Amino acid sequence: MPLNEQQKAEAVSAVLAGDTARFSLLVREHQQKVFALCLSLLQNPSEAEEAAQAAFVRAFEKLSSFRLQSSFSTWLYRIVYNLCMDRLKERQRSLPVEDTMPAPEPSSREEDVRLLKQALAKLPREYQAVLMLREGQGLSYEEIAETTGVTVESVRARLARARKALQQEARHFFGT
Repeated sequence: MPLNEQQKAEAVSAVLAGDTARFSLLVREHQQKVFALCLSLLQNPSEAEEAAQAAFVRAFEKLSSFRLQSSFSTWLYRIVYNLCMDRLKERQRSLPVEDTMPAPEPSSREEDVRLLKQALAKLPREYQAVLMLREGQGLSYEEIAETTGVTVESVRARLARARKALQQEARHFFGT
């Protein structure tokens, strides 16, 4: 049974009071969604696993900065988002630019999914992030704003631009 915000706050308070074993409740509650968010942003399962672990370590280390007025999940997603964005920036600095070949015509649903992922990967990171937080994680506009550190209006604008850009990119891949 999922923990409610009161139970999460109690777990945080217990950890801060010295019962560090209670942090495992928070990890179990969020591990699948944290991994899914890392995977959607990083597009690499082993790197996503490392990032998810690093995010929980960072959350544990910074737990005293969590304000009980806000949602623990949103606070944690902010840590995950920032950590993944840092990793993507580092990856971009260290990888050479590759030439890409035109995508083949899709021949199956699996191929369609692969091409859609390629289209998504071509979007700017801030567009990928808001799309994944909204569509992949089901966060509200307010939660996305808190997670990414921008205003709700910026979230709405980024989502609209991201959806339009994804539609344009998908046309390129799918020839529609």
